[in-house]
Amino acid sequence: MKLGRGHPVRRTPDLTPMVDVIFLLIVFFLAAARLEQDRREPVDLPQQAGETEQKRREGLVLTLLADGTLRVAGVSRDIEALPALLAEASRDGMPSVTLRANREVDVVVIDRVIRLLSRSGVPGVEMAVAPGGGP
Repeated sequence: MKLGRGHPVRRTPDLTPMVDVIFLLIVFFLAAARLEQDRREPVDLPQQAGETEQKRREGLVLTLLADGTLRVAGVSRDIEALPALLAEASRDGMPSVTLRANREVDVVVIDRVIRLLSRSGVPGVEMAVAPGGGP
């Protein structure tokens, strides 16, 4: 007895594992982005009216703590070593710099940091402030 071939069976790939992987990647990147924000030093920023939405910026984030300590990426650095740090960071072009200074930091220290940044070729410095202040 001869068996007929019948209709050909169309096989479609199962997309469920691929969809699972995509969702896991989305969750991973969302968690990684959140951890990046949590790595910042807790600083009591001065209040100022201005932008209410914080934009994510790539570049160098300098944190001045209340006692005048400079921290870069969670590591304490000497303020006078800032030009060498910038020279190392600027191999692919000068990075944007954001300065997060505690409201208790003396203005003289902030001025010294900004002058060092200027002498090192940084075109501009963004100062981080907390929303809500104003004139």
